[in-house]
Amino acid sequence: MARLLPTWVVVWLQVSTLVVTWDLTYVLLRPHSMAGGIYSHFYQPYEKYITIDKMYGHMDEDGTRYFIEAQSLLNIVEGFFAQVAVILFVLKISQAEIVAYSVSIASAAKTILYMAIDHVSGNRFTRHNEFFDLFFLYILPNCLWIVFPLLIVFTLGRQMSARLYPAATAAAAKSSVKKSQ
Repeated sequence: MARLLPTWVVVWLQVSTLVVTWDLTYVLLRPHSMAGGIYSHFYQPYEKYITIDKMYGHMDEDGTRYFIEAQSLLNIVEGFFAQVAVILFVLKISQAEIVAYSVSIASAAKTILYMAIDHVSGNRFTRHNEFFDLFFLYILPNCLWIVFPLLIVFTLGRQMSARLYPAATAAAAKSSVKKSQ
């Protein structure tokens, strides 16, 4: 049997778990992780980020603060299942594929929801930015958590479909060969 998870998927699952773990600790340790807090030295890049994305530094007792904290709790789930997929892969257990597929859908959806909240609020938390900061420090980094998970979904979805429906996959391949001739 071929490798169920491409190397780039395993690398993404590992790296993204480290990043979302760092991120969730920043949020759940606020205000101690913020500038002047006892753990702030671990979170220096966030000093700049919370000026770009004001939702992240939002500590008021409103729904925004609680959404950020709830989203960070979902990072625990995301990281856990990403590592389950990697462990299953290492043990050569076929469910690695469906776990990686599922956690990738959840990761993309969580990030889309996060960005959608700012959008539907009239960009309340990001509209103060210049284009360069907005693009390179908000849009691009957040889109990584949409693009890579969706690439995983498409890659693994194609793999799983080919095994579930081998006749249909073969017919589609044959049809595309005829069209190209």
